[in-house]
Amino acid sequence: MALASVTRPSLAKQLPGEYPWQALLGVSLHGEYDYQAEVEGKIPATLEGTLYRNGPGLFERNGYRKQHILDGDGMIQAIDLMDGKARYRNHFVKTPKYLREQAAGRFLYPTWTTLAPKFWENLPGIPPYSQAGVTTYLMDGVLTAHDEAGQPFALDPFSLEDLGEHTISPKGGAANLKAHAKRCGINGNWTFLGWNHGPRPSAEVIVRSANRQLINHRRVSMPRDCYIHDFFATEHYTLINLHAIEFNPIPMLAGLHSFTDCLSWNPTLGNQIVVIPRDSGQPVRFFSAPAKFMWHSFNAWEKGNEIIADFIAYNTPDHFIGKDPQMKAIMQGRCTLTYNSGMAYRYIINPGQGTLREELITDGNLEFPMIHPGLGGLKNQFGYATLGAPGQFFHSGITRIDLNSGIQDYYDFGEKIYVGEAIFVPEGMAEDKGFLLSMALNGDTGKSFLAILDAANISAGPLALVHLRHHTPFSFHGTWLNKNR
Repeated sequence: MALASVTRPSLAKQLPGEYPWQALLGVSLHGEYDYQAEVEGKIPATLEGTLYRNGPGLFERNGYRKQHILDGDGMIQAIDLMDGKARYRNHFVKTPKYLREQAAGRFLYPTWTTLAPKFWENLPGIPPYSQAGVTTYLMDGVLTAHDEAGQPFALDPFSLEDLGEHTISPKGGAANLKAHAKRCGINGNWTFLGWNHGPRPSAEVIVRSANRQLINHRRVSMPRDCYIHDFFATEHYTLINLHAIEFNPIPMLAGLHSFTDCLSWNPTLGNQIVVIPRDSGQPVRFFSAPAKFMWHSFNAWEKGNEIIADFIAYNTPDHFIGKDPQMKAIMQGRCTLTYNSGMAYRYIINPGQGTLREELITDGNLEFPMIHPGLGGLKNQFGYATLGAPGQFFHSGITRIDLNSGIQDYYDFGEKIYVGEAIFVPEGMAEDKGFLLSMALNGDTGKSFLAILDAANISAGPLALVHLRHHTPFSFHGTWLNKNR
């Protein structure tokens, strides 16, 4: 896609039908690469460092294919930007699961969306090993790759060499850490969340300093079992959004259904917002809210006696679970119809008064929220997200949202372009000064590219495009390392 040909039409709208180019998002990238990529336009001189991305990179073995775009062995991608040039590398995280299945030449274990090929390999059905293919963070001097089973895995951030499992808490426990973590902009502390399924479900909140000193590891009983992906954290609180997902593990334990096939949406449950103080001597509070499904949060911060929590949510997660959701259909190059879009919401919670109020920020179709990385747990005004036509989970645009007014500045790449999460690389502490880096797929060429945009003027379109020699599969989340760090 030539830089000059990038336009800003109305948001590309897809209708149910065949979209074979989108199936590339669920096709493995075979092999590991290291090459200088073609740059179109000019990479800003102040943008020097490495963009890391993580997502499923291996979907097939021995003719057996994953059923859902959320599933697959983790692949770290690194794009080094230096002196106006771009170097592309990728590396499959060598987890025990990956190494054993590589040696066997086939899948051996059930994963989140797909059963193992042989029935007895699915007993008791719980995904036993991490795929390390969801998020990636820079912490403790290493690059970590996270899933939602077990602990993360560490890599050397410069060579991408595998360094093995990276234990988060010296107390152990929290065998199934959620893929997302939060870093506090006030003190640099990290917050992690673990979830324990079963008849007595519980969450584990782990707070650690930047130098790996354990500050708190608290286990909290939950009112119901649930699937959650992300959470909120402020300086003094951790918040869990128990949306109206029901989890019935019996078919999974019997080896009959995958984990995700045991999830169902029950809006009559409503949401429960669990507010967990960092001070273990303070009580946990529970608040009721309308039923909404949340993948990701923007941020949460404290305003006097109130907690402000911004997030993206759906009235129904019909893109994810249910009859023929988009996240399954895309694996066959199909686009199914969904009736619910991701919209930006705000919770205003007063723990002392026991009140929660929900407000709509904007009704645009959004996903993959991002803020200034230095403002975790602090007051912020702007957020960044991908933007698509109503009812489409796979988006073609990038937007900046004023979270107080809902006003957006956006750019749409047009039809047959998919754009992923936009990493915000700030210049200083200004929330709208810096660059947005988004991996994208061009449906016409069947190849991927990195788009670089000016965060202060998104609607002007890309400053530069870094063209890859091949496609890259669906990439969930990423992080940025400045050259001088």
